[in-house]
Amino acid sequence: MASKDCRLSFQEIMELTELPVDAEAAQRGVVRRFMSRRPAWLPGSDIERIEELCGEGKPFWHAPLASFGGHVYAQSGMAAARVVDAEEKAGPSDERQRRRGVHTVHGYFTTFVFSDRPIFYEVSPITNAQFSFKTYLVTARQPTETSSRPPRHGWDCPGGNNSYRFPDKDAKRQRWSDLKPICFSATVSFKLPEPHAAGVSEQEESAQRRFSFILALRRPEDWLPAPRLDVDDVVAALERRGDVDCQRRKKVDMTAYNAGRPLFEQRQLILYRILRPLQGTDAVNDNAHALVHAYEADRNGLLMAWNAIKFNSRMKMVTSMSYSFVVHTNLQDAIMRHESQTLDGKSEWWLQEVFYTRAANGRVLMEAKIWSPHGVHVATIYQDGMVRAESDDTDTARQVRL
Repeated sequence: MASKDCRLSFQEIMELTELPVDAEAAQRGVVRRFMSRRPAWLPGSDIERIEELCGEGKPFWHAPLASFGGHVYAQSGMAAARVVDAEEKAGPSDERQRRRGVHTVHGYFTTFVFSDRPIFYEVSPITNAQFSFKTYLVTARQPTETSSRPPRHGWDCPGGNNSYRFPDKDAKRQRWSDLKPICFSATVSFKLPEPHAAGVSEQEESAQRRFSFILALRRPEDWLPAPRLDVDDVVAALERRGDVDCQRRKKVDMTAYNAGRPLFEQRQLILYRILRPLQGTDAVNDNAHALVHAYEADRNGLLMAWNAIKFNSRMKMVTSMSYSFVVHTNLQDAIMRHESQTLDGKSEWWLQEVFYTRAANGRVLMEAKIWSPHGVHVATIYQDGMVRAESDDTDTARQVRL
């Protein structure tokens, strides 16, 4: 008998509770405040033998401490979407019929986000007139102490304990003086849908076509699951990949294609689909579809760069600094359909094409393109992060130039 899949859906992971806006926040221009209710995924917390990979002569000195950055990134977008939804419901009737969709998210990670305490979000308008697009500033902070009832280390299910929520009393620890400095900030823009100008829609040949000779080797569901921690030494030691939260992700084997190619010509392909259908029809849930792609694209992106560069030393640090997500289409083109929502009863597989165009000075630039199941280039990701080895020998300090 198959075990029950107790992973959370994207909307469950992104759950927010609205908080009152006090006078101090209002003076700063804040219009809405929220608290996260679910812990961000802590890399390695769902790997039973992670401690065996830590210590002298092993891949890690210690298990990862910081949570997955895609959580605070996508949730910042969800918080801003709540503001947009409320404004559009109160706006003119024509705007209520033409909802604004996520246009861009430009985020900056300034300190680590920890999974043992909630995240507090503040949303402030930047341009809030009735233009075709609106922009918002979202800042995220955490309490100086752990939750009043912190989650257990190592959750029962991949992606988190499906019954755990941060308790309501944590919301009382929201005063400015109780919070640490800003751990993440983002500018988020939303845009009204528009038709193609003069019917023009141009893009390069889709990744599905360019790599058809590889993708045709297997059905999407037959590729191995994408590793939870995509570090070659970790994958080899565990001999097990497992599942990830809110999505089904498959990693296409690009070993033969990448062999002998310089870093900037190598490609990684990730096939993914949603675990459960996204519910609701308001602007918040419509925008959740776009933000699922942003959440997915942050998973393992810089870790795969570590593999591609082939450092000879142990990993010292791999972390995001900035992350930009740009949607090129109307929101409708970003919608993800679950198998329960398709005519043939099959989920649609999306494709993330990952590549690295620059590596120098302890940093790597990751770019990724999001391709719809029909080969439409829906979004692009630009992520700058630190990828550092333990030693500074000439091999690990080398530069990769275009």
